[in-house]
Amino acid sequence: MENTFTIEVKNSKTIDLLKKLEELNLIKFLKKEKKNNMKLSDKLRGSLTKEQAADLDAHIKKAREEW
Repeated sequence: MENTFTIEVKNSKTIDLLKKLEELNLIKFLKKEKKNNMKLSDKLRGSLTKEQAADLDAHIKKAREEW
């Protein structure tokens, strides 16, 4: 049975208890993967074709004029 939980430790003694449970092979600590700190603009670059970008730009300009 594999269940994964995220917990919030409210007492420092809890960490010692969890470590003992791991030593008894009752639980296992998982390493958390590091998030990619890529900027959103870099991540989304190229996701729209030039035609889609032009259509979106025209739509935004039209919407701004309506205000």
